[in-house]
Amino acid sequence: MSPRVATTGSEKFVYRVSSRFLLAGIGFAICIIALYVAFYYNTIMAWALYYLLASFRPTLPWTTCSNSWNTVNCNSYMSNDHNVSWTNSSTSPAEEFYTRQVLQVHLSPGLHQLGSVSWQLALCLLFIFIIVYFSIWKGVKTSGKVVWVTATFPYLVLLVLLVRGATLPGAWRGVVFYLKPDWQKLLSTTVWIDAAAQIFFSLGPGFGVLLAFASYNPFHNNCYKDALITSSVNCLTSFLSGFVIFTVLGYMAEMRNQDVATVAKDAGPSLLFIIYAEAIANMPAATFFSIIFFLMIIMLGLDSTFAGLEGVITAVLDEFPHVLVKRREWFVLGLVCVCFLGSLSTLTYFIIISFLAFPPEVRLFDYQYPPWTTALGYSIGVSSFICVPVYMVYHLLRAKGTFKESSPWSSPLDPRSAYPRLDIGIEGARRTSHEPKIKAKPEQNHDNFQAPNKAGV
Repeated sequence: MSPRVATTGSEKFVYRVSSRFLLAGIGFAICIIALYVAFYYNTIMAWALYYLLASFRPTLPWTTCSNSWNTVNCNSYMSNDHNVSWTNSSTSPAEEFYTRQVLQVHLSPGLHQLGSVSWQLALCLLFIFIIVYFSIWKGVKTSGKVVWVTATFPYLVLLVLLVRGATLPGAWRGVVFYLKPDWQKLLSTTVWIDAAAQIFFSLGPGFGVLLAFASYNPFHNNCYKDALITSSVNCLTSFLSGFVIFTVLGYMAEMRNQDVATVAKDAGPSLLFIIYAEAIANMPAATFFSIIFFLMIIMLGLDSTFAGLEGVITAVLDEFPHVLVKRREWFVLGLVCVCFLGSLSTLTYFIIISFLAFPPEVRLFDYQYPPWTTALGYSIGVSSFICVPVYMVYHLLRAKGTFKESSPWSSPLDPRSAYPRLDIGIEGARRTSHEPKIKAKPEQNHDNFQAPNKAGV
């Protein structure tokens, strides 16, 4: 959106309100959301690292039912075993490895007894955050180089898995299920909510990530071209990933003699760590495909973590440049430590999760969360966007003069005070030092005022 302001009274009013009252509050809300995401998102990478380390074995541990964590319901089968019957009470070795060995949810009866932190996952999480720190502690100078590996390697793995999945028996069933539309689903609000969550989470609009990275672009960068390329590549990647997933789901349906819809009922992490892990275990060269698959998951997660934390770092450094710019490494270390400590709550035997559902119903496998957890989920959601009204009140209380004088409709638009300070401090000056400098005219009509950009133009 262009920073220029029109001369109509209504647009001036909107500009004053947004610049004085909303922008800073929205910025704080974005930082809080990014921290919440960092608390749980890196835990998924810790799981993937655990699976990656467990893959360096001749036989993958989630392929047999002879382990200490397995139950009597464990039903082991391989692609060449046709004498195993699958029932509704059956559980696969991959499911029991995920729930009983990795998460160990069976050791906790519920939220009233969370259990201790899994030390194996804690070490994996610590290793993940060490990688994150040394990738972003110097800013885009380091993260920009790391991204060349973490962003390109997943595409190579996707292509390898796509070719392998397409050659599996029953893969065509998954592709048909993936491409055949069910028009009745369009009437379900859940589908639209999931679609919005997917596109907003993958593209990242509103997270502050795009704003943070865009501030490092050249002054005359074609942002429209970047937006079109980024959106197109993102959607095509999601479409390609669908083939990678559903060819394997078709293969699993063929092995279990079930419908694809039954096999694909699991969503989220369960799809990766149970269904896909089980499919890989039944492939030839299972160890190789397991290693590259979970390595791909880790790199995809690192990319998202780099971006989310960089948005927080850029915002805070620009807000307090004289204090933090020369101490960036220490600030990043403190931020990573906060995220690590916040993530420890997700490593207990009973996973702490909160999300909104309509009607409110929060479940973890067979456990029904108590009603108060829904209220907690709403409170966590409110804690982010409440920064907007709180900052509005804060601005009014610290502003000089009466309420009428400090309100956004009190006076004509003043170019020296109304425009929000976007280029703040040394960090912002460094990013825009190559931009052209244009001297302002000695006289300027406030009625036709055009807001300056980050270079002061």
